[in-house]
Amino acid sequence: MRPHEELEQRLSASPASRALLFSTGYLANPGIVPALLGRAMPYFPTSLTMPR
Repeated sequence: MRPHEELEQRLSASPASRALLFSTGYLANPGIVPALLGRAMPYFPTSLTMPR
């Protein structure tokens, strides 16, 4: 099993844990911000919020 798959299995095994896993930083930024803000608040990413 690859390390990220093992981490995903361990995190999902705990009923009290909630986690978001992203394979790259490019996916994390547009994925985590809306998840933290919620659906009611719009999010408009710019070049300043994306990894370089």
